[in-house]
Amino acid sequence: MEMVAVQSGAGRWATLIPWLLVAGRGMAAPCVLVLALVFGAWEVASATVLLAFLSDWWDGVLARRWGTATEALRRADSQADVMFYMAVMICLLVWRSEILAPFAGPLIGIVLCEVACQAANYWRFGCGTATHAWACKIWAILLCFTTIGVISPWMAYDSAAALLQLCLIWGYIAYFEVFLIIGLLPQPAIDVPTSLHAWRLRQALLSGTATPRNRRGAL
Repeated sequence: MEMVAVQSGAGRWATLIPWLLVAGRGMAAPCVLVLALVFGAWEVASATVLLAFLSDWWDGVLARRWGTATEALRRADSQADVMFYMAVMICLLVWRSEILAPFAGPLIGIVLCEVACQAANYWRFGCGTATHAWACKIWAILLCFTTIGVISPWMAYDSAAALLQLCLIWGYIAYFEVFLIIGLLPQPAIDVPTSLHAWRLRQALLSGTATPRNRRGAL
């Protein structure tokens, strides 16, 4: 009985910890806004961005290792990412507008890509996206270091602008990959690395060699 209780307790923590990491990232969004816009504490805001990036990395790693990477968790993870980086974008627009102003068009385009991805997924499957494609993971790394670079006054204008340009270009590549994945699959995409993986999964589903995903995310 004691062993069962220990295992049950460990199982609860294995479920809870990834959710706490996701929730923490969601709550970090308004914190970054306050730190940057009210207090002007760019050092603390930069540290918060780095911690949010690390939480984004570890929630998925731990959930997969512990077998608690449910569809609900993966969707919440994506939504927390969007909330956090939208808050960061607002900070940068107010704080370092001289760097972001020349990229106003591409930045609006990135926001529209996110809206279009969510709309397409809701139209096809009735839920938000959770592809977690490799291109998006690379973009998350770029977003983290670009944000810290742009938000920090010690980075030169030309260097910050070049880093932002690279980040935006890769962002469009990542969204193109997500659009391909959404379009290829006849089911909601959960942790699909690339459009090639999506194509192979599509062929397997259509041929009957793979089982469609149910609403809980199990194959």
